[in-house]
Amino acid sequence: MLVKNDITKDFDSTEKNQFNSALEEVLRAGARKMLQAAIESEIAEFINSHSNLVDEEGKRLIARNG
Repeated sequence: MLVKNDITKDFDSTEKNQFNSALEEVLRAGARKMLQAAIESEIAEFINSHSNLVDEEGKRLIARNG
């Protein structure tokens, strides 16, 4: 048996909307941080795996700017 507990059951519709909006904001911020961390990891891995590529002056061909 699945029991659903609505923590907003005692709120009026305006309060529910504000709660849901705040919750969505927190979830979006968390998702943004997770995505940013994943992208940063991919970039670091790519740069490290191509660190042996250099030009005729010995400078890396693939480097991170900024």
